[in-house]
Amino acid sequence: MVHVDDRELVAEIVGPLRSRLGHERDVGAASALVEPLIRLGAFDAEDFRVVVAAGADGVIFAAAWCAVATGTDLPGAVEHLVRLWPGEADRYPGGGAGRSLDALVRAAGPSAVPALRSLRDTGSVPVADLATAWVGVAESSRSTAGTALDALLGLVDEAPPTGAAIVLAGALGELRHGARGRTPEVCDGVARLVGAVPAPGAVPDPDRARVLATGAAVLFGARDPRWTTFAEAVLRAPDEPHVEDGTTRVPFSLVFGGASGRRDPAWAHRELVSLAGRAITAWPGAAPRWLDLVAGLPQSDDTVRIALASVALAPSGACRVLAKAAAHHSALFTIGLRRRTARALRSVRPDSDAAEAWLLTTWAVLDPHEHELTFEEAWELVGGDGRADAELLAVWVTRYSPAVRAACLRLLDGSARTSHQARECQLVAARAVAEHEDVERMWPTLLAVADAAGRPFAEAVALGNELVGGHTRSRTGWVDLLRDVAGNGRPSWSGPDHHATAVAVRALWALGAISPEDTVDWGLSALTASISSGHGVRVAEEISEPVREASAPRPALRARVAAALAPVLESDARVPGPGGGLADDVRLRAALREITGTRTVLD
Repeated sequence: MVHVDDRELVAEIVGPLRSRLGHERDVGAASALVEPLIRLGAFDAEDFRVVVAAGADGVIFAAAWCAVATGTDLPGAVEHLVRLWPGEADRYPGGGAGRSLDALVRAAGPSAVPALRSLRDTGSVPVADLATAWVGVAESSRSTAGTALDALLGLVDEAPPTGAAIVLAGALGELRHGARGRTPEVCDGVARLVGAVPAPGAVPDPDRARVLATGAAVLFGARDPRWTTFAEAVLRAPDEPHVEDGTTRVPFSLVFGGASGRRDPAWAHRELVSLAGRAITAWPGAAPRWLDLVAGLPQSDDTVRIALASVALAPSGACRVLAKAAAHHSALFTIGLRRRTARALRSVRPDSDAAEAWLLTTWAVLDPHEHELTFEEAWELVGGDGRADAELLAVWVTRYSPAVRAACLRLLDGSARTSHQARECQLVAARAVAEHEDVERMWPTLLAVADAAGRPFAEAVALGNELVGGHTRSRTGWVDLLRDVAGNGRPSWSGPDHHATAVAVRALWALGAISPEDTVDWGLSALTASISSGHGVRVAEEISEPVREASAPRPALRARVAAALAPVLESDARVPGPGGGLADDVRLRAALREITGTRTVLD
């Protein structure tokens, strides 16, 4: 009813609504009538004056709330909203005061700023709700990020209670992405909010541990060196806490491993290795997660030492680290370290088939001659060809035995496996066979995997582009496949796979096998469609280089690109992304600016 566009139909609807409102004595029913009238533009300042004069607080509040939510100019609406908030917000629009504020902010966007400022001054809204609301404003409007950050920093000095401090710290971390150049202010605010660390030897209670952990997570994301002070204090807690990591709540260990897709943990390699080793000692039950973090860091003597110390706690994760380090960084394993590793492995009691498979693999990689352990044993433990394990196979192909070769050739049967994991394993096999034998043996399977697109597509394309440089007979078929993906697309479970199109365009551009016109046409088509579906950031980052290079020296193409991207670059509304929050929109606009070579006043 409130989305009707036909004027005659609107007039037919408005008349009965106004008549009913004039005679309605039930507050709930009258409140329900006010909203459609406001949304249909049939409720003005005089109507609001009449409602206020009638004195029904519930109806006044509903009218004021809807006016702010819709940006309708009703004099006094904000004042009445704030005045009545303590008594009415629980009831309208329903679900409690917190949900009422959240719904108001989501609907009003920047128009909610005056109401939020006034609500803060009255002290009638909890700090945690205000913090969440200010993030919501910044998520809807690029230009309000600075205003929202100022408001959050103002809340820091009110010394909020523990639960609110956790939410506020997470909110500050989120706002950092949208307030360019103000990271030092955010970090100082978080440090003030978290406060002093517990005295040496003191054990923080669970809530205090969460405050410390959230502060450490925000400072780590900003690469502020103070993160280590808070993180080390967290280790004194009896259990690993959860933290507010932007818009999600995750275990402490995950905020350091790039779980959000925005972080590269390698910059703090030394500190993270030390933290992981101590965390595993403090929280043995969390060892698998911390070992996952260690596995993603550059391998060193210290990472191997942590894995050795953890084999009894998490056999699968520890042996995975050891096997990968031994296979790809064998120089780390001196004679003495090999002996220590052998002693540690003898005490391992695998707690799963996967743990046993990685144990066998570690033995075989470290000492393939003395220990008659076969690839087939480990392979069958993880499911064999039917449940191919790419990570395990990647270790074994460094020892390319007849058994490993046979498994690779079985995987390269000219078809693409159903699951992404299995196709990733086929790519490991394809690379190994290409290196040890010839491209012809694996090429039909590589084409099939690339044709299926999905998650392994980018890796398949990278391998294909690498190989066609030295295998010109395969170039024509490879280019034809890439052009088909770029021009006709591929489906995914959620709709067209625009990222696959972008990867194909980039690969064709790298091969010199696509015209500037097609680069711009196909690239912009994928980009604009992906932005509409909320997945623009990956496509924009993938497509930015070829589209920029194709259009830069050609005025007509450059003008077409600028016209297509201007609505997003010049809009105040943020573009939602799959990760939620502000970061995806910031990354998207950075990639679009890279394409056009522009800067905007909102930067």
